[in-house]
Amino acid sequence: STVLDVSVGEVSIPKGTATLTYSGNQVTASDLNVVYGLGAITGDVQLELDSQRLTGVLRGNDLFVADLVPQLPIVGKIGAEEVTLSGTISEPLLSGRVTGRDILVEGVELAGVVADLKVNGSQVQFENAVAKIGAGTVSASGLVGIASGTGRVEFAIENLPLDKLPVDQELVELAGEVDGSGVFETDATGAWVGSSTLRFEGTEVNDFDAGSGVLQVGIRDGLVTLSGGLSSLQGLVEVPEAIYGLESGDVRGELW
Repeated sequence: STVLDVSVGEVSIPKGTATLTYSGNQVTASDLNVVYGLGAITGDVQLELDSQRLTGVLRGNDLFVADLVPQLPIVGKIGAEEVTLSGTISEPLLSGRVTGRDILVEGVELAGVVADLKVNGSQVQFENAVAKIGAGTVSASGLVGIASGTGRVEFAIENLPLDKLPVDQELVELAGEVDGSGVFETDATGAWVGSSTLRFEGTEVNDFDAGSGVLQVGIRDGLVTLSGGLSSLQGLVEVPEAIYGLESGDVRGELW
């Protein structure tokens, strides 16, 4: 049996095939195979006709984040070994652990990504999300609307190597580590913006020992703003405000 143009909540399933069997009050879709972008969702689903209750176990392979939630500034693929389906036709709930590879967020490459997800048809909620960036780690939790793309994500970073940041190494060569926390969220226009407080240790900029300190960092429309200061035995570096373009690599601002 072939199923076309099926929607569950606000999630549209573009094309799927399954073997359907009827037994009393229950319909079973076995050997389900749904093409989602360049990836696929497989598994088995049961539906109770009178209550409209759903049960099932699904698996995801090579699913691009942009195909699932195109509003997020995330590039890469995710998969899941076991996702539990529950709820009803009108209010479905998916829950499970997903893993990711080749993930890019605002030009930063993430490796070894894992997260616990819950999808209720209108929004994605994730907890215990952890990713490796070089020798450092990033943890996060939050929720995002599937159709609206609005939401809020809180994050923390630990021992993040500065040389893994998306800067033009021909212009600015960085060394050292950074820790801190912050939030990404949508503003009144629906645009994603970020703000964080970051603590820098052992910082070197083009072989200059900038030392340690705290910077306030913001991200909006592909631009990173910095303000704060660092100090070392070589002196004090104050940053009233500097702006870095993630795509262009352009840097402008003042250092004191």
